[in-house]
Amino acid sequence: MGDIIHLLPENVANQIAAGEVVQRPSSVIKELVENSVDAGATEIKLVIRAAGKNLIQVIDNGKGMSRSDAITAFERHATSKISSADDLNYLCTMGFRGEALASIASVAQVELVTKRDEDEVGTRVCISGGNVESVEDVACSTGANFAVKNIFYNVTARRKFLKSDNVEFANIEQCFYRIALVYPDISFELYHNDKIVLSLPAANLKARISNIFSLKVAQTLIQISADASIVKIDGFVGKPENARKRNDRQYFFVNGRYMDNPYFRKAVLQAYDRLLQDGTTPDYFIYLTVEPSTIDVNVSPTKTEVKFENDSQIFPIITSAVREVLGKFNVTQPMDFEVDVNSPEMAFNDTLNIEIKQPTLKLNKNYNPFNVDMSNIGISATEGNKMEKSWKELQKSRGIDSFENDFGLTIDFGANTNPVENGIAFSSIPQYIDDATLPTAKPQNVQGRYIMYNTSEGVLLIDQNRAHRRVLYDKYKRELADKSASSQLSMFAETLILSPAQSGVLDELMPDLISVGYDLQCIGKGTYSIAGIPSTSIEDADHVAYITSLVDSILNGEYANVNMKGEIVAIALSKCMSVPYGKQMGEAEMRDLTQKLFMSSSYAITPDGKKTYKLLTDIDIKKFFD
Repeated sequence: MGDIIHLLPENVANQIAAGEVVQRPSSVIKELVENSVDAGATEIKLVIRAAGKNLIQVIDNGKGMSRSDAITAFERHATSKISSADDLNYLCTMGFRGEALASIASVAQVELVTKRDEDEVGTRVCISGGNVESVEDVACSTGANFAVKNIFYNVTARRKFLKSDNVEFANIEQCFYRIALVYPDISFELYHNDKIVLSLPAANLKARISNIFSLKVAQTLIQISADASIVKIDGFVGKPENARKRNDRQYFFVNGRYMDNPYFRKAVLQAYDRLLQDGTTPDYFIYLTVEPSTIDVNVSPTKTEVKFENDSQIFPIITSAVREVLGKFNVTQPMDFEVDVNSPEMAFNDTLNIEIKQPTLKLNKNYNPFNVDMSNIGISATEGNKMEKSWKELQKSRGIDSFENDFGLTIDFGANTNPVENGIAFSSIPQYIDDATLPTAKPQNVQGRYIMYNTSEGVLLIDQNRAHRRVLYDKYKRELADKSASSQLSMFAETLILSPAQSGVLDELMPDLISVGYDLQCIGKGTYSIAGIPSTSIEDADHVAYITSLVDSILNGEYANVNMKGEIVAIALSKCMSVPYGKQMGEAEMRDLTQKLFMSSSYAITPDGKKTYKLLTDIDIKKFFD
């Protein structure tokens, strides 16, 4: 039997490496832009088409490469960053493995045009599927111009599993932000489908945050700074009152490199203990500087996971630094020295000469909190303290014929309790609940979550949130088909600020959102005005949050299996505009919701297939107590 162990061909080895390094277009962008940073570029331009599927082009003014370097750069494990194993302990560059260019070239068509400042002519290298097709001299400017075309053209299975353009562009945008936030002194430009999406001039860090996320976001941040022997901390954290349910503006960096670190995230959240509303998290942009030898960035091919030698010691330093600035902010509000003291807001009348007296405090020394007059509730103090009467006797003495169990559910034991006479015949519910039938059954709201009816066949429990979702979904579907929704003008128009990826999604959704009652229009680059809302919106609805959540859900692939934009709008809006759990609905509201639910052709389930009601029959209840 012959030998069975053999070396893989170079192109196969590169494609296997590409499976780790090149997962999607944003992976290519990360590697190429980081190379531009390492090359000392001060201007970097990123051009993409079809969310990077057709073209990814990175143009920089860095130091460029010689002819031989331009060819060698595409060899596997070719790198200028390290020369020995010891160099891995003192990494100060972004890339160092030398796998990226070889991996990219193995799954795409790549063209590199580059020149050093001291060279008279540059070099063009064309590679397709890992094979060098041509190398020639060319006239070009100093720097490098990488063009990656038709990613995964020769690995159709990988290309097939790429997400929609909106999702892939959102990943590119996030990758772009992670690099731009580390290097505010470098100017960046992002183009998509021949349109400029983002232009970031060289600036300080806070200006860079403002240019990416808006001035409004930058104004909600507080600067932090701490310098310990093992770590130096700089950056910004958000004010507690500006915390949000989304965590897309939470960034950690170490030694100029973005990292994903859930452990340090806990350190930040610990500093906000009891300062945040439930379900919200703060924005933060935190930069750590440590000795390079105390971290290992060679953990994963994407190099976003970083191991720290002293993470347990850094944890309390982060918490302390954040907690300190939050304490200073809460105790002393910043003073605005630019206010004009002669303005009308600062005017006061100093001619009244009113004497201000110190307030006085009066105490009732005879007050005894245990000496309470209970006559107003019909129970004497003696009865109240000694509780000589039993609970049932006390109920009868007060003329109460009801019983309240430990769950706060009141069951009426009055004379008219016959479920057959006064309840709903459950078998008739699916057909229709008319005005003659529904009022005979009195609905009860259970813990702000369920609507309960006493029926002839048992206890009917309706999930109020799910029922409302079904009703709203049917309503939005009709309005999208008929374009018949009415809009309610807002007293003050709300402003919605979105990123380029989010704007692309919203532009596609706008016709359908207008069809369900929104008065929505774009008033600037990434800025939208909400002047009107659907007339049936619930009170105090946060429509900015609703629309943002809808857009993000699409970008995150939550509705990847839904083909029609109108269907997505109907599902998403019915979910976020439905009556929330915890709301105590009135009797008329409960009757109205019940009737509308059972008029639906799909009354039993929500649009995403969850049950809307449950019938507890007498048999079910008896089994529970047996």
